Amino acid sequence: METILEGVRQACGAIRVEDLHLDRAGRRSLARLVVQGKVHRRSARVVSLPGAKRWVVMCRLAKGVLTCRWALRHYGLPVIGEPGCAHVAITGHRVDPGVVIPGVGEVDLLVDRWFIVETDGYAFHSKPEDWTRDRVRGQGLLYQGRVHVRLTYDDVMAGRTVDVVELAMAGARAYFGGLQRLS
Repeated sequence: METILEGVRQACGAIRVEDLHLDRAGRRSLARLVVQGKVHRRSARVVSLPGAKRWVVMCRLAKGVLTCRWALRHYGLPVIGEPGCAHVAITGHRVDPGVVIPGVGEVDLLVDRWFIVETDGYAFHSKPEDWTRDRVRGQGLLYQGRVHVRLTYDDVMAGRTVDVVELAMAGARAYFGGLQRLS
């Protein structure tokens, strides 16, 4: 059981179960750790230590990798400045968070410099004026020929982020052909 706990610790406090490479006995040990409260099951595929950083858990649920200054420090690499925001990279793609699109404003993620991902958690998108603002922003993106997808909190927490983004990108490429990249 200590090996499992060490694996979760080394993964910044949250890990995808498949990355623990557990055999049958290991899976039983993990179940005991969950019952004992030493590990929390975040989904069928992700476990974390109590008190794990929320953004680390979200990263694991999204099948991403940590790419922030905090991760650099965690892995013993040189860091300029203090750790601040956390970014998630969708493996195999360039992901830029917080990109400002003229006439629209800041978008959550820009994938491969052309595909826009917006995440709509209920805490910030529950009021009618929030819903309207999101639709106006989406229309502004379409007016500019920008392809985007909106993910719900449930999409992210269920680990559907990568699948949704990759399927939507493939569909957009097939339908629209060559797409404009943002510089």
